[in-house]
Amino acid sequence: MSYIVKRDRHVVDMTLKHYKILKLLNAAHVGLEGYNKMLNSKLYNKVRHNKSFE
Repeated sequence: MSYIVKRDRHVVDMTLKHYKILKLLNAAHVGLEGYNKMLNSKLYNKVRHNKSFE
């Protein structure tokens, strides 16, 4: 991240939220595959009002 901060601050601003989330998930030993499963879960989508339960 320090390399990117030095090169392009705009990119850092766009990705900082996802970076923090992935760092937290990494500390909890949840990988990218687990993160994607959470995002696609019916419960998550219901809470975020993306989809209804089918």
